[in-house]
Amino acid sequence: MNRKSIKQGVVGILMILVVFVSCKSNKNNTDKNTQAIEKPMYRNGDFEDGSVEPWAVFTQGGSARLSVEKGALCIDIGSVGSVEYAVQLYQDVGKLEYGCEYRMQFDMWSTLPRDVEYRIQMNGGNYQAYSMKHISINEEKQSFIIDFTMDQTDDLLPRLAFNMGYPVNLPKGEQVESHKIYLDNLSLTVTDTSNRSEESLGGNKPNISVNLLGYQKAEKKIAVFRSLRMDGKGLDKSFSVFTEEGKKVFTGKVVNPKQNYNANETNAYGDFSELSQTGTYYIESKLAGRSELFHIGDAVYAEAFDAVLKMLYLQRCGSALDVSLAGDFAHPVCHNTLARIYPTDRYIDVSGGWHDAGDYGRYVVPGAKTVADILLAYMHYPHAFDDNLGIPESGNGIPDVLDEARYELEWLLKMQDKETGGVYHKVTGASFPGFVMPEDETEELILSPISLTATGDFAAVLAMAVPIYESLDLDFATKMKEAALFAWDYLAANKSFYGFMNPPSIATGEYDDRKDSDERYWAAVELYKLTGEKRFHDALLSITENVIPTELGWQTVGDYGSISYLTMDVEKQDPEFVARLKTSMDWNIRSLKTLVENDGYGISMGANYPWGSNMTVANNAMRFLFFDMLNQTDEYREIAKNHLHYFFGRNPLMMSYVTGFGNPSPQYPHHRPSEAKKKAMPGMLVGGPNSSLEDPYAKAVLYAEAPAKTYADHSQSYSTNEICIYWNSPLIYVMAALCK
Repeated sequence: MNRKSIKQGVVGILMILVVFVSCKSNKNNTDKNTQAIEKPMYRNGDFEDGSVEPWAVFTQGGSARLSVEKGALCIDIGSVGSVEYAVQLYQDVGKLEYGCEYRMQFDMWSTLPRDVEYRIQMNGGNYQAYSMKHISINEEKQSFIIDFTMDQTDDLLPRLAFNMGYPVNLPKGEQVESHKIYLDNLSLTVTDTSNRSEESLGGNKPNISVNLLGYQKAEKKIAVFRSLRMDGKGLDKSFSVFTEEGKKVFTGKVVNPKQNYNANETNAYGDFSELSQTGTYYIESKLAGRSELFHIGDAVYAEAFDAVLKMLYLQRCGSALDVSLAGDFAHPVCHNTLARIYPTDRYIDVSGGWHDAGDYGRYVVPGAKTVADILLAYMHYPHAFDDNLGIPESGNGIPDVLDEARYELEWLLKMQDKETGGVYHKVTGASFPGFVMPEDETEELILSPISLTATGDFAAVLAMAVPIYESLDLDFATKMKEAALFAWDYLAANKSFYGFMNPPSIATGEYDDRKDSDERYWAAVELYKLTGEKRFHDALLSITENVIPTELGWQTVGDYGSISYLTMDVEKQDPEFVARLKTSMDWNIRSLKTLVENDGYGISMGANYPWGSNMTVANNAMRFLFFDMLNQTDEYREIAKNHLHYFFGRNPLMMSYVTGFGNPSPQYPHHRPSEAKKKAMPGMLVGGPNSSLEDPYAKAVLYAEAPAKTYADHSQSYSTNEICIYWNSPLIYVMAALCK
């Protein structure tokens, strides 16, 4: 489920059809290739057709409009603003490859003498320039030729930009009258490919997918072999497993080929479960090549599990993260100023909680899901958690997972309006910050209005938490119980719901939801389970009279209510309602199982990979585990384990989706601390494939990919490569169930 937000903070970007360059390299030729490759990397450099597209102008404090005058692009600048990029002419261009040499040519002139900054840059992140030059222009047409070598990692969708805002050579505060700048005869070509990197050349990837962390000694061990042909040709008949040193230790058959339309490939399978000796291995076959290394042992998941849980600590807001615990991601206190209640001039303290995602907003709805997942993990698998994670509370005699959940619960209590019981939807700035560390986002904090979905989730998760914390801190548990009941009073008094929408001046994540019946259902179940009061049971039966809400997302939370009802004391349960719940759950599990049977990697996705598809994969694994727990079987444990293998490399892209674990794993997540530190924070589950391609980078780069392969490890691809606390939390549950 996506957050329906514009992550780059640039509104009105025109999407273009990008024409890519294919740099053909002759690896045997070390002499300079002096003949330019004339295939264009841009569109519309001569404006002969009278159109300005795909050129666009971004303004931040300046103003400008585009037209074509006398066969040239005219940038009519009304105001230059106060910074150089207050007016920016831009176009997204074709692929730049490490080691290639390029030539930029254009004509430019102006009705006013001034300086302009030319840039070819990363389109996102820190907007790093690959080529940059300040040029001086005047009324006379000048021709500019700029040669440069791409000395950074390949960029599939860089941006060509001309900063035409406040001239850098002018003293600050000097007035600049309105004027026009003209651009014509632009070209960008690659002139030399002889030093192109081996990385850019690509080469043949192995066609063997394994769990890149490895396999527990006693578990089932399956490698997935693939052919990129739907007729299955190109699949091996056998495979071998070797030690890291190259000693063959196992030979098996490749069997059961299956067409996988979600990935546009044919898959087959090699079982090496009988290999149980601790060690490091790789798989090799004649046609598929050699897999990445993986381990076999009892503790292959231990380090990753701790990191996936500790990610929540690293996302803490409102407190300092100590370098001894947070390493490179330590930072001083952030976001500790009072927040203004929109649209008033009242300010309150809502410090604390977790940063939700790749930005620094804090949102009640996904925060409640996150807490629910980790509390369920503790309730169902308490043996998986200890008091030695390496957070400030470690060693206090309380499992660290409960300390971490409490950090968010304390913040949730601050988000409740003390007069009405309603809960504010979120606290953010007016817009997304730049790619800075959290302490450097210093814009005003704004509390968005109360929403019924936030209030329902708040009541549910606090009521869920009360029994856990009663033996640890009775005062805290009592406070949560009173707050949950107060929130229910607000829900009871406010029946009409039209969904939450961002106020006009706020452009951060909306977490829009047009139905609150599932949140009310979850809250009613948890409050009934907590208090035993008939009014809550009457409410949950009324809400589910026609349909029982399902799912475990941030937007659809019905299964949280159902699992809670089915695990409460039998004397509190209504047998008829229990039967309805079990029928609904059985139908849903059968539907998910059908998806598993039709998928080449054994996961429950189908052909549609939504924003945050990895959350869906993890949620579905939770639902399989719930079913087994309730029915006291192990029928679906192996299916849930397949979902876990998927996260750590047994997938069509043959990569781990968890930062820092598995080789390869994401290096460039859309996550501000990671971008500010120029390294990926470990333990974060990225969003994964998004077949709807909901960001400009994905649209340009992934448009031809199969649904299961619509993922890009790039900071610009916020719809595939962002992280969220509520993507980690179901993974925590699954790993607690299967890895400890």
